[in-house]
Amino acid sequence: MILYRYERILDRIKSKDHEEQLQAIRLLEWMTCSARILTLRELEDALAIRPGDLTVDKDKRPYRARLRTICGPIVEVVGEDSVIFVHFSAKEYVHSIFTV
Repeated sequence: MILYRYERILDRIKSKDHEEQLQAIRLLEWMTCSARILTLRELEDALAIRPGDLTVDKDKRPYRARLRTICGPIVEVVGEDSVIFVHFSAKEYVHSIFTV
């Protein structure tokens, strides 16, 4: 049942416009591959970097408010700026999708 809910959340992400889809996927990839909890600022910087970039272009950073909602209810902001999966099973599910 819980996997079905995660699948529905990812289906909602897939229904967004192309740029939002890419940002959501990149955000989930960063969170899934990170060995520690990332902050909003770190994720902003990660999403602002493109292949070949040598610096972070601040104009490419998504708005913090948008980062809080880009992946829907599969992630949440705790404290002032730590972004986490809502449950370890959510991280495992996303990891299984990206490694298939």
